[in-house]
Amino acid sequence: MKKFFIIIAIACAAASCGEQDWADQPSYFNNENYAPHGFPYGNNSLVCTNQMTISELKSKYESAITSNKTIAIEGGGQIVGKIAGNDIGGNLFKEIYIQDNTGGISLRIDEYSLYAYLPVSEEIMIDLDGMYIGGYGTNPQLGTLYNNSVGRMSQIFWANHFRIITAADGSVKPKEIYSMSDFTRDDICKVVTIKNVSFVDADGKTAYSDGVSNYTNRTVNELTSKFVVRTSSYADFAKTPLPKGKVDLTGILTIYNGTWQLLIRSEKDVKPLQ
Repeated sequence: MKKFFIIIAIACAAASCGEQDWADQPSYFNNENYAPHGFPYGNNSLVCTNQMTISELKSKYESAITSNKTIAIEGGGQIVGKIAGNDIGGNLFKEIYIQDNTGGISLRIDEYSLYAYLPVSEEIMIDLDGMYIGGYGTNPQLGTLYNNSVGRMSQIFWANHFRIITAADGSVKPKEIYSMSDFTRDDICKVVTIKNVSFVDADGKTAYSDGVSNYTNRTVNELTSKFVVRTSSYADFAKTPLPKGKVDLTGILTIYNGTWQLLIRSEKDVKPLQ
């Protein structure tokens, strides 16, 4: 087992300067049979040749993102980040969110059950060669080209363009939001916690989803209508009644044409305060 850690540590050092932290999920991180070939997902031959931060990437293509256009990434390069959100609760569909210390971004992937090998706080490297970047309601997205917009990457394309660096270590901590003035574009696609709020429609019967629309927006009493909690009708908790009283809400913060949106990842993201 000691030999396994040494081999993988060397491989990860070649791909990223990030620290290694071994966890018990997913289990393949503790399986020495995968050394020296690396992990059973992704492209273990990828190395960092031109790494940039997520903020640097978004700044380079800020015009395309904020004007809802799509553009090919020039010159390739790599970003390294930790999984901020996946599809484990059904509220995110065929996409993940990653973040580093500078920002976050959405990755569109044509694959189900991404959470099985991309748990929250797992660190990955992404090779940007052949990818497109753009905005959807000014929310930044990475993927491949589809109908002149950012489309979902095929499973094969995605598998060839990412590498697992370290296991999930619980290091992705949310920024705490107390008022509308706390929101900034640097927080987009990152994990946040909306502190001490209550749902407008929490009557014990009204659910997160209205059961009719693909997505339902719910408002809270303490913030303006420029903030909503957005829930897919396919989310595992879609039919769950909105909690009464004060709660802390954790999830991925997105934006759509000036309205801040919180995507709760699972029911565990809702913490009752009473």
